[in-house]
Amino acid sequence: MLVREGRKMRLVQESIEQLEFDKVKADKFVESQLRATITNAIERTTYYSRLELNKCKVDSYVGFLEKFPLMDKSTYLSRGELFMNNFYRGVIVQGSSSGTTGVPLVVPQTLQSVIRESAFVWRQLKWAGYKQGDRRAWIRGDMVVPLQAKKPPYWRRSFLENMMLFSSFHIEEKTIGLYIKAMTDFGTNIIQAYPSSIVAIAKYLRQRKTLYPGKIKAIITSSETLSFWDRKLLEDVFQCPVFDWYGLFERVAAIGTCEFGRYHQLTDYSHVEFHESNDGMHEIIGTNFNNDLFSLLRYKTNDYVELSKDKCPCGRHYPVVNSIVGRSRDYLITESGKKLTMVSQLYKNIAGIYSAQFIQESIRKVDVLIVVDVNTYTDFSRLLLVSNLKRKLGENISVVVSIVDSIPRTSNGKIKHAICTVEEF
Repeated sequence: MLVREGRKMRLVQESIEQLEFDKVKADKFVESQLRATITNAIERTTYYSRLELNKCKVDSYVGFLEKFPLMDKSTYLSRGELFMNNFYRGVIVQGSSSGTTGVPLVVPQTLQSVIRESAFVWRQLKWAGYKQGDRRAWIRGDMVVPLQAKKPPYWRRSFLENMMLFSSFHIEEKTIGLYIKAMTDFGTNIIQAYPSSIVAIAKYLRQRKTLYPGKIKAIITSSETLSFWDRKLLEDVFQCPVFDWYGLFERVAAIGTCEFGRYHQLTDYSHVEFHESNDGMHEIIGTNFNNDLFSLLRYKTNDYVELSKDKCPCGRHYPVVNSIVGRSRDYLITESGKKLTMVSQLYKNIAGIYSAQFIQESIRKVDVLIVVDVNTYTDFSRLLLVSNLKRKLGENISVVVSIVDSIPRTSNGKIKHAICTVEEF
C-alpha cells in the first residue's frame, strides 16, 4: 500500500491533474505516450518486431497506430510470451483479468504501472469530493474474511488507509442490517463498491421504506455495469451523488464520472478507438500507455458505449460518453437470435427481489436465481418477472425461477447477471 499510494504516486497524480483542463498540453502528452508505447512494442517484443511497421510513414503516432492489427483476448492467451518486453529486468507484478468470459488473461505489470493506475483512481476519488481524513467503506472482491465464516463481523478495518473493508461474499438479507450499522458506526464518508453489492444494500433499505442513516459524500462504483435505475436508487437511498468508474485489468481504457454526473473517456490514461457496431453502439478498442512490460495495442475489449457530442459543464476536455451500454458477455439470446443486454432491468421495479442471475443453456429455457425479501415478495412478483422475460426473449421460452440465499459470486467477488452458453445465430 505504501508503494501504491506513496510519494511517487502522489507526484503522478499531480502531473495528470494538470492535464484535465489543458487540451494542448494533454494532446502533447498523449502523442509522447503513444510514441513510447509503439517504440517499445516494435523494439522490445517478439511479435511486433516481426511486423516491420517501423517502415511505415505517417503524420502522427495516432496514424501510425492504425497500421497495427486489432488484437483480441484469444491471441494473447495463446501467444502471450510474444508480447513480453524482452529487455525488461525490473520488478514484475503478476495479475490477471477477472475471467468472466472464460479463462482469465494473465497480465504481468511493472511497479510503475501499478503506481500510475493508483494515481488515476485517486484522481477519480478527488472528483468525487474525497478529502484527506475521509473514512472509506470498501465493498468489493477482497477476501476480507474466510468464505466459510458464519458469524459477524464480515469486515476488517485498515488503519493505514482509514478504511473499513467489507466482504461482498457475505451480503445476504439476514446480514445487510449488520453491514449498515457497521458503516454508520465507522462514520463512513465515501463508499467504494461493486454495483451488485451496494445496490443490494440500497434495495434492502428501499424495501423497508427508509434511507441510509449516515451522511455519505459520494458512492464510487466500478467493475460491473451500473444501470441508470440502479444509479437513481443509490442516489435516492444514500442521498448522495454516484460516481461510476469503468476500467479493465488490462488497463487499456478508463471512463470516469465527473461532478456533473457525465462519463468522460480519459484520454491521458490510454489511447481509445471507438469502432461502431451494427446497432450504432461503439466497441472500445484500447492501447495501454502504462505498462511497457506487456504490450497491449489495439485491444478489443468487447465492451460497448453510447457516444455523445455534448460538452460537459465541468470544463474538462475529455470526450463525453452518454452511457456504458453493457459488456457483451452480459447477455441472453432471444428466440430470434438477438442479444438482450442490461438484463438487470428485467427485475428492477419488481417488489421483493434484491438481486437475480439469469442462466441460459438452451434457446428454449432460462433459469433464474433470485434473492428476495420474504415480507414483500409474492406470487405476483414471480409472475411479473416471468412475464418480463417472455416479453423480451420470446413467449415460447420456458422460465424456471428459484429462490436462493445469495447469488454465487466469481472468485473476484463479482456477480454475473447473465450466464449464457447459447451460440449466437
